[in-house]
Amino acid sequence: MSARRAAAWAGAGVAVLVRPLLWPEAVRVCRALVSGRRGTCGPGGRTWLAFRAETAYGDPRAVPPARDVAAFLAWSRGEHEAGSGMRRRARRTR
Repeated sequence: MSARRAAAWAGAGVAVLVRPLLWPEAVRVCRALVSGRRGTCGPGGRTWLAFRAETAYGDPRAVPPARDVAAFLAWSRGEHEAGSGMRRRARRTR
């Protein structure tokens, strides 16, 4: 990893560190990415991360800006607290 990419990811890490409410969601998302399991953040894994980077930034190796990482985690936290889309739909149909 280049120094520039490492610095960009470090900036994203700092953006999360200064927002303690996002810490549990950051752990959940990281676990999903590492394990490759499906979660709020999609299918998980490097393939998904590369796909999202390419669709959002035009480059599969792009590092999201820190504000985008924080915004995604805040959104994901809200989805998790409300229950994911599949769980919400399942509750409505009962």
